[in-house]
Amino acid sequence: MSARHLFVGALVSAGLLAGCGGADSEKDAQQVVKDFATAVNERDGKRFCTELTTRSYIERVTAAQGDAAVKRCE
Repeated sequence: MSARHLFVGALVSAGLLAGCGGADSEKDAQQVVKDFATAVNERDGKRFCTELTTRSYIERVTAAQGDAAVKRCE
């Protein structure tokens, strides 16, 4: 999966999160998108795979399970 696809997914997720709460939720969503973009741009696979996505998501996109999925993601 390309970084562009991942970034679009993060933007959509942030938009949905921002719609669920007040100003604090919007700021939190904006920060997540910034952190996500930074990790992708800096090719920080460790941060992307361990802090900015869920294990379930990583398992789906890598077709692996558990720690093997995280290692494949990084």
